[in-house]
Amino acid sequence: MIKNKIMTQEIYLIRHTTPLVEKGICYGNTDLQLAEKFEDELKEIKSILPDFTDIPTYSSPLFRCHHLAKHLQNNHSLITLKDELKEMNFGDWEMKKWTEIDEETLNEWMKNFIEKQTPNGESYEIVKNRVNHFWNQIIEKNDEKIAIVTHFGVIQSILCILFEMPPAKAFRFELDYGAVIRIKKTGKEHYKIKFLR
Repeated sequence: MIKNKIMTQEIYLIRHTTPLVEKGICYGNTDLQLAEKFEDELKEIKSILPDFTDIPTYSSPLFRCHHLAKHLQNNHSLITLKDELKEMNFGDWEMKKWTEIDEETLNEWMKNFIEKQTPNGESYEIVKNRVNHFWNQIIEKNDEKIAIVTHFGVIQSILCILFEMPPAKAFRFELDYGAVIRIKKTGKEHYKIKFLR
């Protein structure tokens, strides 16, 4: 009797390159431009990734991700923009200095940032739920290789889902701009994760 072969999937999580924004600014789903070192960071990312020809590529629609996706995937028809891959929306705090945000309001949010939404924005739980919905959809497609170009908060959420970690522990992961993570999936819920950059 021939056993069914277990399909192996490779999923590449790629964080966008360095955005053009001052340090100390609160930003999430604001559509930022990129820093001048984009080409250098792109070269490093490309050096460790496989050939993206024919690989379905999912990207946040924000410029800092979509621009990178278009440079990694020459066949732009294979790029799908997904709102679920956007960074957390900080609402009224977007593009404010952290030091300019009302201290009492900020402290209250920090006590329970998992469930508490920022003013007119999202909570971490909202982000995780939309990311989880996206993740379940792409895993069901069984593509042999998938690339996902997205943001820090989204990658954190995916890692929490895979490691079955509470969201509060997500910040244990350090992810530089241009970070690349390879996930190998064999079987229903068997994952191997390697940080490539």
